Amino acid sequence: MLRALARRLTLSRALMEHQLWEAVRLLDEAGRLATDLRHEPGFRQAMEARRFGAAVAMLADSCGLAASIEEQPGGIPPDRPSGKGEDAHRDPQAAALLRLLRAACRPGNALKQDVKEAHDGPSQ
Repeated sequence: MLRALARRLTLSRALMEHQLWEAVRLLDEAGRLATDLRHEPGFRQAMEARRFGAAVAMLADSCGLAASIEEQPGGIPPDRPSGKGEDAHRDPQAAALLRLLRAACRPGNALKQDVKEAHDGPSQ
């Protein structure tokens, strides 16, 4: 399902709100989110304000994959395509979500909570 969303995202002109909500739902169902962002006030405020870049960053942080959405130092101007290869997209927020979805599909990408528990032991 994450791959299907990534394919649909590559066909859209820009990241749309429903695509981001779908990513949250799918990542949560896949057990990839350390916290359910649907109920996080900061995430909801970012979505309501249409600050999709901030919302994608919060989503990536909750997955423990924040590094996967980062661009090269200095970033890419908003009027130029963002990303490389299959992650390229004219919309920088869509490109960031594409990178996150592809990283989440890669085997071996542990959740931040899994890493914390491996270090500190299970939370009570």
